[in-house]
Amino acid sequence: MTGGRQALGRLAAELGVQRAYTDIAGRRRTASAAALAAVCTALGWEAAEDGRGADAALRALRAGRAASLADPVAVIRDGASPAIGVRPQGGGALEWLLQREDGRQLSGTASSLDLVYREGGSWWMPLPGPLPVGRHLLTLEQGRRAQEVHLLCAPRAAVAPDDRGWGLFLPLYALPGRWGIGDMTELRRLVEWSGKRGAAMVGSTPIFAGFLDRPFDPSPYAPVSRLFWNEVYLDPAAAPELERSAAARELLGSPGYQEALARLRAAPLVDHGGAMAAKRQLLEALLHAVAGERRAKLESLRAEQPHLDAYARFRARCEAAGGGWPAWADDDRPSDDAAEYHAYVQMLCAEQLEAAGSAHALYLDMPLGVHPDGFDTWRFADSFVDGLSVGAPPDELFAGGQDWGFRPLHPERTRQDGHRYLQASLDALLGRAATVRIDHVMGLHRLYCVPFGMGAKEGVYVRQPAEELYALLAIESHRHGTVLVGEDLGTVPGEVRTAMRRRGLLRSFVLQLELQPDADPFAEVPRDALAGTNTHDMPTFAGFWEGEDIERRLRIGLIGAADAERERELRSALRAALTRSLDRRGHAADTERDAYRAAMLELAASAAQLLVVNLEDMWGEAEPQNLPGTSLEQPNWRRRARYGVDQLDDVPGLAASLAAIAGARGRAA
Repeated sequence: MTGGRQALGRLAAELGVQRAYTDIAGRRRTASAAALAAVCTALGWEAAEDGRGADAALRALRAGRAASLADPVAVIRDGASPAIGVRPQGGGALEWLLQREDGRQLSGTASSLDLVYREGGSWWMPLPGPLPVGRHLLTLEQGRRAQEVHLLCAPRAAVAPDDRGWGLFLPLYALPGRWGIGDMTELRRLVEWSGKRGAAMVGSTPIFAGFLDRPFDPSPYAPVSRLFWNEVYLDPAAAPELERSAAARELLGSPGYQEALARLRAAPLVDHGGAMAAKRQLLEALLHAVAGERRAKLESLRAEQPHLDAYARFRARCEAAGGGWPAWADDDRPSDDAAEYHAYVQMLCAEQLEAAGSAHALYLDMPLGVHPDGFDTWRFADSFVDGLSVGAPPDELFAGGQDWGFRPLHPERTRQDGHRYLQASLDALLGRAATVRIDHVMGLHRLYCVPFGMGAKEGVYVRQPAEELYALLAIESHRHGTVLVGEDLGTVPGEVRTAMRRRGLLRSFVLQLELQPDADPFAEVPRDALAGTNTHDMPTFAGFWEGEDIERRLRIGLIGAADAERERELRSALRAALTRSLDRRGHAADTERDAYRAAMLELAASAAQLLVVNLEDMWGEAEPQNLPGTSLEQPNWRRRARYGVDQLDDVPGLAASLAAIAGARGRAA
């Protein structure tokens, strides 16, 4: 390696950019110089592929860090004596001002005699304590230098779940509803129905705000924002304004409107855009009826709730421009009425989510990223990295790797404001859910980043400030009483699961991924886990059993004939292994239905602290909700469930199966 390339490698290492990683097959993959240079440049430290500029960038990077009085974030675990690492610049005393989250202020001066030297050449400054759990701001001054330090005083672990809990999962969009799509009234009814059968929670894919006009992207994993909700899930008929709005009642009862709703319900797939357009007509009529205390509440929310007014105006401008913020032009004329509409529907979303049981019963998902043209990348531009997109390295299913198209958070710039954006996102979600699943939990440790213009194979891993992010999760978990689950599926480094266990995040135990030709998958179900048969990105149990997913991927060209045959042989072996395991445990499992019921009883009786039941598996649905790696080839995020809440009592065997699961959850030690 030349001197220039060595300098590039040193710069990459200093920035937390991994120069190599081990893939799922155990092969060592080394990043190209072009990829390293592109990632370093995107992170703000320009360097060429041949290493030119790398030494200068590295010197500037190190000099800037050395000149600061402390790191921008410090983690203090609850119960520990508070102290932070400092870098005194000369012999003068350090003056400090501590602004606690509860509003109390403390100040003082630390001379060299007050500092504690620790092995390795670091100095530590004690602080008055103990500090309450939360986020505090410490300002340091020495001479002309000043530094803000965000103190994360965190519990040692997230909130622990009530042992033996279980619940049902169904994407909210798939729940049949009056507008042809699930809504929060139907969600509330499903929560009530499930609770009567012993379930403690109802889960869904993310329900954050989405682009459902121009641009159009119904994926729940590409939200406009992780701070606000998707108004397509509102039930306009449940809004308080309906009583006061003759225009809205007239529209709702009109033959033309009812015919449009009937078409939405009868369509073979969920029409997100059509449902949103129909609801918007009604919601705009309801907005005109907002008055009195309701008007005061709306205006107060716009004035006081962080980011709401900016979000409402953002959505209005997107509508004027016909696209996300990259499509904006200077002559866009966003409508004040449109901005007020978006503020109003967010008020309704919060009210209806609360009514749906969010305080105690919802199990929701935190997506890994957001839409690149959405509100979050505009409002919090400094928190995101331009020039990179997040993806996944090559694996058995995607030999070319994956580029998911959304921007990674900047691992250093987000520290400057104490991870303000992520904290706001967590506050929004954990404030509405009893249990939250962190998608791609390995992203707390490192993200696979693909430079713009390069193929997904060229991506490299960029390390994240994991300890700070876990501290933030623990703070918000305790603030809201929310249990956290990490999606740790696939090849995950041991350090990730060790950290999850230490910090109180449950891991994910998914039966399909645990099956081996010569092993009993139920022998070692971990206690610190949420167990289930599959996820929204995987085949249903019936589809897996029948190999429907293999044939589907073969039909649309994701795999070739030889690969399909190998997968069929492996699937047959896995099916036989599952049947043998269930037989040894006293279950006859010759058919898919028998195997599913028996497998669920074994998972229910296992040590896993939480269990999630895919509601569609209960009646043998074979079609998946999502097939990763596809877009137009597959109707992802659009398939409606076979039964609505009103029909669940009539589904053959459903009540008995749920009663058996509830019993197994209660009996196990």
